[in-house]
Amino acid sequence: MSITRLKKMPYSKGLNLREIAEDLSLVWVYVGSDSWSAKNDINDRSVILPPNENPFDYDFSFMNKQTVIAHSIGFTDLDYRERVAYQCLRAGAAQVLFILPQQEQEFQVGSLIATQLVSCHERYVR
Repeated sequence: MSITRLKKMPYSKGLNLREIAEDLSLVWVYVGSDSWSAKNDINDRSVILPPNENPFDYDFSFMNKQTVIAHSIGFTDLDYRERVAYQCLRAGAAQVLFILPQQEQEFQVGSLIATQLVSCHERYVR
């Protein structure tokens, strides 16, 4: 019987997790079909979950006591985001906030139809 180890997320070796303010620690995770495009934005508080990878194959333990900002780049469906949130919360994250790609939304002002970009987000807590 062999024990399968969880994969480390890309860029997790360089993490420098610390409190930004009293009782506030943040870590960013880039997810989605285009998550690799964030590789130039990586700093010592962020990692990438590779596209089309199962979140259950990765080690999320570094997210303990962190507020997680999950930035969705490209397509992610609700099921995938819920699995990522589950893994983060299971590892001890305080909360998970997803920033989703902006969406166009049409609305009517009098006789004019206008289009606006709407920023969407989701929040998961224990």
